[in-house]
Amino acid sequence: MIKNAFTLEDLLKGTGGDLKQKGQEEYSAISTNSKEAQDGAIFWPLIGDKFDAHDFISQAIKNGAKAVVSAKDIELPKDVTFLRVADTLSALQDFARFWRRKMQKPVFAITGSNGKTTTKEFLQQILSSQYKVCYSSGSFNNHWGVPFSLLQIRPEHDLMISEMGMNHVGEIAKLCKIAEPDFTLVTVVGRAHLEYMKTVENIAKEKEGIYRASPQSSKIFNLDNSYTKEMMLRYQDSSQITFSLKDSSADVFLEKKEGSLLQGHIGKTPGEANFSVFGSQNLMNLAAAIAMAHAYGMPAKQIWSAISSCKTIWGRNQWVDLASGAKAVFDAYNANPDSMSALLDNIQDWNGHQKQFLVLGDMLEIGESNDQEHIDLARRVREMNFEKVYFIGKNAQLFADAYGKKNIMISDLYKESLAKDLATMLGNSDIVFMKASRSIGLENFLLALEPLNFESK
Repeated sequence: MIKNAFTLEDLLKGTGGDLKQKGQEEYSAISTNSKEAQDGAIFWPLIGDKFDAHDFISQAIKNGAKAVVSAKDIELPKDVTFLRVADTLSALQDFARFWRRKMQKPVFAITGSNGKTTTKEFLQQILSSQYKVCYSSGSFNNHWGVPFSLLQIRPEHDLMISEMGMNHVGEIAKLCKIAEPDFTLVTVVGRAHLEYMKTVENIAKEKEGIYRASPQSSKIFNLDNSYTKEMMLRYQDSSQITFSLKDSSADVFLEKKEGSLLQGHIGKTPGEANFSVFGSQNLMNLAAAIAMAHAYGMPAKQIWSAISSCKTIWGRNQWVDLASGAKAVFDAYNANPDSMSALLDNIQDWNGHQKQFLVLGDMLEIGESNDQEHIDLARRVREMNFEKVYFIGKNAQLFADAYGKKNIMISDLYKESLAKDLATMLGNSDIVFMKASRSIGLENFLLALEPLNFESK
């Protein structure tokens, strides 16, 4: 549910809908869930593959909704506004674009195969030290999530940050037409969503849509990814900003020093800061966020000061303390071949713990390459020095066959016996690395290890 102040005039201008019945003229929220349709809300029923929220209009009215935007002819109480539209999703997207224009706040748009949510979080944390930021936590990045994010903008906000995801052709460009971003970024191009896009080249072309569909935007480019570097060459202008962990000629350059210390430059301003987040890919996400803040005009000294407060969110390289005295790195919000490879790279660079354990699950949405990617993953894990490995999901047997060692337990579904087995071996200073696609529900495994600072989601 979106809590904000909307008027009937806004609805009419923003959707172009047909006013069939007029009730009150001011509303306090928009909800697509009848259970959340509080008093004074607009109920906006969407139609999905397996549901039609129009079936719950009467329930929304009972819960207090005072307006309904419907794609079907319905009868409502006389005090409830009825706005008829051809398609509720299209109307929501049109209304979000109208609202974005009405609020006239700068919009940041972030996409990429990996790192877009973490980059968005880092950017929000940096900018919030100086500005009032509108953004949605989590991954509100699709055809309805982006409109929902835009509709949260209030007059008191200075700017808005939007994340944009995709798994089919044309989606990024469509989201840009809704959000009309002023600042655009592709974090990295990799092997996510191969099931739908077939090749990395197709993914790159689709991600580049964020730049093509936003010709007037200030564009931020990653010099360390071959695909995004090629994109930069096609959009040469004075407003572009570059970032890198390898090329010191970039506008934003960072490099890791001892411990959590990093240093580099933001524009022409050198500096250093503490950044205690696990994983080198998060240093890249941080550089991307810094580059966007720099493009916005935030002073470099203020950016350097804000870096130490940056941290990851639920399920993304999240440090968790366990009752045993061990620690876990919980990175189970998403998984694809590139993010798995990044995790293993980071583990190889890690030291200082007695024993290391690995808990993995399926990588999903990788299409025809599924079998080979899981085989390759197993072979790489086999070359590393883990005390024991656990794998959960439909690819468990495939992984185990390629892994070929005895120190492994597998299951096609989560079983508490796996976690109990690991719990008996954990001691003080040991570390457990955990990664899988979200639908595997790897948090159940973690909860069985008695975490001290973790909540299920």
